[in-house]
Amino acid sequence: MNNVNLIETYFTRIDISNGRVPLKLRKFQKEVIDSTYNKPTMLYHSRQSGGTTTVVSLALSHAILNPNKTTMILSNKLDSVNQIREQLLSTFDPLAALQPSIEINTKTKVKYNNGSTIHFNSVKSNCLKGIAVDLLIIDNATFCELDEFLNSIIPSLNPKKILFTGCKNENKALDNYIKSNNFNIITVPFYEVDGRDVNWFISQLKALGNDYKKMNNEYVLA
Repeated sequence: MNNVNLIETYFTRIDISNGRVPLKLRKFQKEVIDSTYNKPTMLYHSRQSGGTTTVVSLALSHAILNPNKTTMILSNKLDSVNQIREQLLSTFDPLAALQPSIEINTKTKVKYNNGSTIHFNSVKSNCLKGIAVDLLIIDNATFCELDEFLNSIIPSLNPKKILFTGCKNENKALDNYIKSNNFNIITVPFYEVDGRDVNWFISQLKALGNDYKKMNNEYVLA
């Protein structure tokens, strides 16, 4: 069983109208998962387009399918990474026969009975060094202060797989790192999100003072 099979068989999401429903990945989410296993990947995505679901799906499926591996999920704020952790813990179908057993469950770490561990923290944490990481995920990477992290902490973590996600907020340190490390770039613009048509675009642009740069930073124009 591969990641996508596991996700679409056992993972769920909460739908406002229908409650808990099976999680069906969008095309870009499958592309991101496949890409991350082959080369470092940067996902630029519009707000509320499924970025967090992508992070959760990749991290949880990787932990379940790969015993004794370590995943680290970081974000710009502890509140953000805590939300990711909460979503991850509620993603697996509670009625499924196959249930991953959790041995350790704290605010900063979830360890499964197959020996795999997922760590949760902010990029600014001073306790990241010294952990051998197989999969590194930085959510909201474009809003993180990454100069020190990219230069000193990532080499100490020595991750085998890397996924960064975020809107198109300008971040020179991140941009330079992506260019120099041959990242695969995947972009999900606003018009690939259901309900975001021309009228939606006009209303959001007006709310941002007709500032196309802000609109691109928030919702990815192309």
